[in-house]
Formats: sequence, structure tokens, C-alpha cells
Amino acid sequence: MINPINANYTYRNINFTSKDRDIRTADDIARKVNKAYPRCSQSIIYDYPNADKFPAVVKRYTNKMIDLRNNQSDLSYDFYSSEDDVLEDLKIQPYLVSKYRLGNCQESAELSALAAKINGITDFHLAYLDSTETGDLDHAVLLVNPDKKPYIIDSWLGFADYVPKAIERYKSEYGYHFDLDGSDFEKIEVDPVFSSQVNKIKFVSQKKLQDAFPDLMLPKTKKASKKCSFKEKIKCFWGLSDDKKSDRKA
Repeated sequence: MINPINANYTYRNINFTSKDRDIRTADDIARKVNKAYPRCSQSIIYDYPNADKFPAVVKRYTNKMIDLRNNQSDLSYDFYSSEDDVLEDLKIQPYLVSKYRLGNCQESAELSALAAKINGITDFHLAYLDSTETGDLDHAVLLVNPDKKPYIIDSWLGFADYVPKAIERYKSEYGYHFDLDGSDFEKIEVDPVFSSQVNKIKFVSQKKLQDAFPDLMLPKTKKASKKCSFKEKIKCFWGLSDDKKSDRKA
């Protein structure tokens, strides 16, 4: 049986209290993504022990991945003037991940971007890992706050951490996923790249994304959202807006 992506996460990172608020929230986002969109990864299947003995399984998931990518390829570089059109476009990838129950690191990073925006994080970028010794590691992550205490959300592996600590984890416990040189001079760098999908996520308001993807809201975000919506309902009930209140006081 092939383990889902979030199986890597289940028995690790137990002591969340030792982490600061940003990383605890980022951890929660990684877990929320994996809970809302359970999926296998074609790449993890390739890394599975004795995968060469199951060519039919490998071929099936390879074909499914090709279908998933083909179904979203026509959408990747579309640009719209309407926020609602962009939102409809953003629904395609999560739908395909759910349909095929499949997603590689690219899909995982972009789902993380969606969850990040929904839960109030705004400064994020798609990024790739690159080794000074072995070159491109062919792994995408979500990079948050790149210019100030940057950290990584990696839903594909199911963890989040500040960049220096995350890189150490990539070189040690997750090293078997990457063809690392292993020399003392090897450094792993996190390089932000352009992503049409991430740019579209930034274009749509947090409220509209929350309404479209409620399963990606953390409990504290959901609680805050309900408070705001309740206030708006009270205003509507009395037929008051901020402008009307000002007029009445005047």
C-alpha cells in the first residue's frame, strides 16, 4: 500500500508548544491542506522501495499525473479582469487533486498558498530548492516572508519551519528524496519563482477564498470570520452602514 503524503507527518513534530506562533500556524496549514485534500504523489511512488517490481502501479500513477497536468495546462497563464473569473479558475486545481487523489510537490505548494491566504498570510511565493553541488532538486515549496525571517511550508512532506532548520531537515531526515552530493560544501538554496496560480491567489480577496474553500480555514480563522460576518448581519438588519451612522450623528 502506498502511504498518503501526510503519512510522513503523522508521528513527527509532536511538541508544537516549543515552536513560535508563525511556525505553529504554518504547521497547522500544512496539516489542513493534507486533511482537506488527501492524495498520493507520483514522486513518492517512484521513491517507494522496490517500485520497479510494480511497473503497472507506477505507470497508472504516471498516466494519472499526466492527465491532471493536462487538465490544468490551459488555465496556467490565463489572466482575467474579474475577481470572480479568477476565483472560478482557482477552483480547478483543488477539484483535480480531489478527483485524481494525486498531487506532486507543485500542487502541494500551490494548495499551501491557497490555505495561507485564506488564513491571513499575504507575503508568500512559490519556490524551488536548488543545491550548489547537485543542481536543481526538483522540489517546490511555499516560501513565506522571504525578506524577513523566511520560513517554508512543505505540505508534500508535511512540515513547516524556518529556512535554516528546514534545509537541515532536507539534508538529513528527508535526504532520501533528493539526490544530494553529501559533501561538506553543499548548500541548499530556496529560490522564489513565478507562479501564475500563486499570483491569482493573491489577486482574490481573503473573504471570497474563505467562502469558496471553507475546509482550508483553521479554527481560529473560522472563529474570526464568523465574528465579522455577524457584525455585518447586524448592520444589514438595521439598515445601517458606516456612512449612514455618520450622517445620523451629524
